[in-house]
This record gives sequence, structure tokens and C-alpha cells, in this order.
Amino acid sequence: GDATLHFGEHYDRHRAWVRIFLDRDYRRRGIGTLMLRSLIEIARIAGLQQLYVEVTVNQPRVMKAFEDVGYQQEFTLNDYFITDSGATLDMAILALRLVDSSGEF
Repeated sequence: GDATLHFGEHYDRHRAWVRIFLDRDYRRRGIGTLMLRSLIEIARIAGLQQLYVEVTVNQPRVMKAFEDVGYQQEFTLNDYFITDSGATLDMAILALRLVDSSGEF
């Protein structure tokens, strides 16, 4: 599997986008959750305030995995992703706030 943080620069240096991939043979074993928690810890150490992820809405288990570690759905982009066959899918944007509204970690 692979789990990465893509850091913003300049005006968005306080946030990063998360990308995660786990081979089908290793899913539903808690490995993905461990990867997500590790990325959150790295983000905290790096001083980030927000994490974002894109998930196509036809992946409810993936969305639930992110929600289970604290992410909340912010909005949905309709017909944002197109498959090889030409079908379009909606993309949910989920966010995790690493600081509260007062700016405290």
C-alpha cells in the first residue's frame, strides 16, 4: 500500500491532501486505518491544521474509514471523476481539522 501527504505551499501551507491506496488483498484488516492514523500524526508533527481527501461516492467503506478517524464530508463535486468507460462519478471532499476554532491543537 501507499499513503502520502501532499503539502500545500504559500497561502495553503497549513493544509495537505491525503492520498492512500491499499491493495485489495490487504483491505479490511485494519491496515488502512493504521496508515490513516500515521498520516494524521505526521501532519500534527509537521504543524498542519487541516487535512483533505477526495473519495468517489461509490466507495462507502472508504468514506466510513475516513469518518471513523474524524474526517467530515465538506461537499460533493458532481460528475467530477470519469472512468475508463466514460461514466462519471461524484467526488466527496472530506476534511479533518487538526486545530479547534480557537487555533489550539
